[in-house]
Amino acid sequence: LDQLQQSGQLDALLASGAAFCGGRNANGQLGDGTTTDQPVSVAVAGGHTYTAVAGGTAHTCGLTANGTLCWGANNAGQLGDGTTAQSSTCADAADTTWQSPRRPRGGGA
Repeated sequence: LDQLQQSGQLDALLASGAAFCGGRNANGQLGDGTTTDQPVSVAVAGGHTYTAVAGGTAHTCGLTANGTLCWGANNAGQLGDGTTAQSSTCADAADTTWQSPRRPRGGGA
């Protein structure tokens, strides 16, 4: 086990680069091609080799040598694929023009 993270689901990265996710899966955030909750971790579909994985509340992203892949909820475009459609399998996060958080109006520091 090389990396372990828990958010809305449990994400694990093995030293081999294989990614596994388990737990809630209503939005496909486990990346196994389903929306079925999994009580144990299952392999992320696609056979990719990851160097890092990170999960949000209902989505997950993984970094590969060829770029970033994301899966799960996408109502706010969080998968970075140019759509707002959720995906239960890896979607290429082509939009990597991430923006810094905006300061609140009214004189934030």
